Amino acid sequence: MAASIGNITSANATFTLTVPGIFSSPQQIQQFGVDDAFDSEAVENGEVMKGVDNFITAGWKPTMPKVNVNLMANSPSGVLFDQWFQAEQQDMNKYVGSGVITLPGIAMQYALVSAYLFGYTHIPGVKATLQPRKFILIMDDISYAPLGTI
Repeated sequence: MAASIGNITSANATFTLTVPGIFSSPQQIQQFGVDDAFDSEAVENGEVMKGVDNFITAGWKPTMPKVNVNLMANSPSGVLFDQWFQAEQQDMNKYVGSGVITLPGIAMQYALVSAYLFGYTHIPGVKATLQPRKFILIMDDISYAPLGTI
């Protein structure tokens, strides 16, 4: 049996964000970090316990997915996160955004639902060269579907 041929490139991945009240039309995020563009953290969607009598039980609990975004120090998309952060500081309020991640390599799209800016890096690390800035989004949910259906 022949092995299947796969395409797992990330070079053609796209990520767009919309934050009503700051930038209402989708903005494409560009100039990601080297070998570290964006990722989602694992979530624990339950609690598992074992009693002293050795019986195990489990229960579901809601999750809040996190997406880490790493942008080169000179990324023009850094300004989008700057504007989002500054608007929240000025208004003393949280703005809710949404996003779409498209990964053609695996023919999937991911919708970021009710995304909040949770982590913000003011200044890139100053080393031999300026280092990427990291931003963290926490959201209500990440839904996914085959490419072209979201």
